[in-house]
Amino acid sequence: MDDYLCQILSEIKQQQIENKNFLGDRYNENDYVEVDETGKPVNPGYLSSRFRKCIVTNELPHITLHGLRHSVASIANEAGVTLFNISKMLGHSSPDVTGKVYTHLFDETNKEAFGKIAKALK
Repeated sequence: MDDYLCQILSEIKQQQIENKNFLGDRYNENDYVEVDETGKPVNPGYLSSRFRKCIVTNELPHITLHGLRHSVASIANEAGVTLFNISKMLGHSSPDVTGKVYTHLFDETNKEAFGKIAKALK
């Protein structure tokens, strides 16, 4: 994890601590990053909606959050990241799950598509 992401997550955690201190026992303690002011996990539909809006606003190619997860796993696999480490990154119980579901061998079409996406993000 790079310093920028670490900083963002630290700020989120600090806000959660402040909310918990303010609400006391009324705060819902959990390990989620995206929670409301009371600590309740944010509705996944809301997250998907926000993600979709970000994609449209920035004129990026259509992809869902789940599709992004597949892409990250596939790109990591293509970059030589071990299946074990990809599995840990995705929170899978074993590398077998990752290998069967998330890592796809790239054909030339996929390589070209990801090349275009990578170029657009630069």
